[in-house]
Amino acid sequence: MKSLGQQRSPKRWALVGTGNIVRRVLAEIGNHPAFDFRTVVSSDRQRALDFAAEFRIPSACHGLEELFARDDIDAAYIATIHPLHVPQAIACLNAGIPVLAEKPLAVRPSGVVEVIKAVERTGVFAMEAMKTIFLPAMRRGIQWAEEGRLGDIREVRASFCFRSDAGPEGRLFNPDSAGGAVLDVGYYGIEAARWFLGTEWEKIFAIGSVRKTGVEEQALISLTYPQGRIASTHCAMTFNAPVTLDVLGTHARLHFDQFNQAAAVDLFADGIHAEHHKGASGVFLHEFMEVHRCLDEGLIQSPVMPLSASHATSLALDGALRLIHGDRPPAYLQC
Repeated sequence: MKSLGQQRSPKRWALVGTGNIVRRVLAEIGNHPAFDFRTVVSSDRQRALDFAAEFRIPSACHGLEELFARDDIDAAYIATIHPLHVPQAIACLNAGIPVLAEKPLAVRPSGVVEVIKAVERTGVFAMEAMKTIFLPAMRRGIQWAEEGRLGDIREVRASFCFRSDAGPEGRLFNPDSAGGAVLDVGYYGIEAARWFLGTEWEKIFAIGSVRKTGVEEQALISLTYPQGRIASTHCAMTFNAPVTLDVLGTHARLHFDQFNQAAAVDLFADGIHAEHHKGASGVFLHEFMEVHRCLDEGLIQSPVMPLSASHATSLALDGALRLIHGDRPPAYLQC
C-alpha cells in the first residue's frame, strides 16, 4: 500500500503515430516525471525506429500486434490520421489497453458509438483528446459561467483559421485522410458551444467552400438552441485570422485568445475589464493527467470529457458537413 505523500509511479505510454502532434506532445511532456513513454508504434518499421531514436524512446513497434504482445503498457495515445482512430482505439480496448484518441475520435457519429460499445464490453477506459476543455484557463471560464457571473448566456462565437500550404496529398486537404477545415479546426468551436450551451441544439446551418480535392477549405457553422440562444464558428485552412472564443451573456462576457490552447481568460462586465485569470502552463499536460486520474480511480470514461459528449459533437459536425457538401459528399461521409 502506498504511504501518504508517496508519489505514484509514472504511467507507461505507447505512442501510436509519428506525426507532428506527437512531436508537440513530447516537446511539452516528454521529460515530465509522470510519464514514461515506453514505445512508439508505426505501420512503417523504419519510421518507428527513427522516431524512437530521435526522441530517446526505449523501443519501437511495427504495428499494433507488436504492441499487444507487450505487458508493460498502461495507456496508448492514438494520433494517426482521422479514419484510423476508431479501429485502432477498438483494437487497443480489446487488448485491454486504455486509450486517449486524438480528435476527432471518429469521422462519423456511428464510429463514436462503436467505441462506446467497445468500452462497455471491455470495461477499459477511453477518451477523446479534446485538450482545450482541460486547460486551467478554460476551466475557470466555465466555472464563472456556472456561477452565473455572465447572466443568461445568449451566444458563443468561435473562430479558428490558419493558412496551410499543404498540397492535395497532404493530410489536411486529402479526403482519404478525412481532411478539411470542419473536422480539423471547426471541431473546436462546436465543442466550445457544448461547454457553454449544452448539447440540446435545435437547428444547424452551415456553408463552406470546397476544394477540388473534395474537402472544405473554410466554413461557417451556426447552431440554434432553445430560448433563441446561438453558437457560431468560423474555420478555415487557407488564411490566418485571430483564433478567439467569446461567450456572451446578459451581464458579462468571456474572451479567450488562441482559445484552443488558451493560457488566460478575461471577464468583461458592462464593457469594463473586470477580471483576468492566467492558467497554469501546459497545453497537452492537463488532458494526459486527466487520463491518469481516471485510471487511478478505476473509471472507464472521463466525467469531464465523456464519450456521450464526443457523440453529440460528432452529430453536429456530421450535420454541418452534409449541408456543406450537399449531393457530393466525400467518401468518408458515404459509408
